Formats: sequence, structure tokens, C-alpha cells
Amino acid sequence: ALKNEKIDIKQYFDVDQPVYIGNKLINDFPRNSKIPLQVADILKKSSNRGAILIRRNLDCQKEFKVSLDQIGLLTSTEIGFGMKSVEPTVNNFKGRYCDNIPFGYGLSISPIQLINAYGKIISGRYDFEASFEKQEKHYKNKYNKISNTINKLLFYANETNEDLYKNFLVAGKTGTADQTISSNNKIQNVTYISFFPYNNPKYLNLTFMQNPKKKY
Repeated sequence: ALKNEKIDIKQYFDVDQPVYIGNKLINDFPRNSKIPLQVADILKKSSNRGAILIRRNLDCQKEFKVSLDQIGLLTSTEIGFGMKSVEPTVNNFKGRYCDNIPFGYGLSISPIQLINAYGKIISGRYDFEASFEKQEKHYKNKYNKISNTINKLLFYANETNEDLYKNFLVAGKTGTADQTISSNNKIQNVTYISFFPYNNPKYLNLTFMQNPKKKY
């Protein structure tokens, strides 16, 4: 939406109003206490409703789908040593896959495709491609207005008085996904993708946990 100049970073969206995909009511957990939310706060708080409302400023096929394809989320990719990643699975729930995806429901991809997508966004290089290799390669990042804006937002999502964040400049974003095992058994997968340093990314890390428990 930023790339297509359909929204402003300071724009407000009323996430307290009901948002539906078909007849399914979409909620935010926990509910946000300060509404409406600006674009930056929608990213920081992982607002499901806000993400859908932002997406609805875009043409589903001509802008949203094109952007997803540009960052490599709609096709498999080479990962080195003669291997390819899985083909992404698009869930067209209630015929609204363009709304499902920003809600975090409509797209299943492999970790390397997620790494590639974030790499393209934060480095400003659409030719970014992670792979397993035995040789070292050096590329120069080509920042643009969007990559710089996103990098700053992801860094300040971790904003705190702790010296750790001030000194190490780590930025990142959380993600969660429910996995249905059976009709009465669901588990939750959680991820955290981070990069360092946020103002000139050199390293990208994806942490994945399957069904973590709130105990030692």
C-alpha cells in the first residue's frame, strides 16, 4: 500500500469497527485500547483488522497480488543443492484470499520463502534470494523509501528503555499460525523474523517454535 501510494504512514484506521471476511468476524487479540490506530501502530500491534483495512485500499489483482508475486510469496524458489521450496498454498476462504492473507490465514509457505520476502522488503533489493551455498557472496543493498520506512517501523516496534535495543539495533516481527491436527486438537506455531542492524541489514534470522508451552 505504501509502494502504491494508497496510504500515508500517519493515516488512521478505525479497528474498533467490525471487520468481516464473508460472514466471519475478524478480531484483534488482545483488543487494542487506543483507537483508531495509525499505520505504524497497526504493524507494531499486529492488528488483523487494520491489516485487512489497509489491504482494501489496493486492487486485489493489479496491486496486491502483483506485490506478493514480486517478493516471491506466490511461487516456489531454488534453495541450493538442486532443491526447490514447496509451492505456496493459497486458501481462498469464502472467495476472499486477498483479505485472508494479511489476516495471516490464507497463505502457507516454506521458511526460506518467508526469509526471501523479508529480505526483499528490508534491503530494497527485489533480486534478494537466500540459498544454501558453500561460497560467500557480497551484495550492496539498494534502499528505497519503502524499505527505509519499514525498517524503522520494525525497529521501533521494539522500542524500550533497555540499553540492549539501543546498542544492538535489532529489528523484527512476530508471527503466529494455528494448525489443525484434528477436529478437537489445534496447535499454534509461532515465528520471529529479525534482522541486524536495522539501518543497514546484514543478517536475517528466522526463529520457529511449534506449539510452545507457557512453562519451563
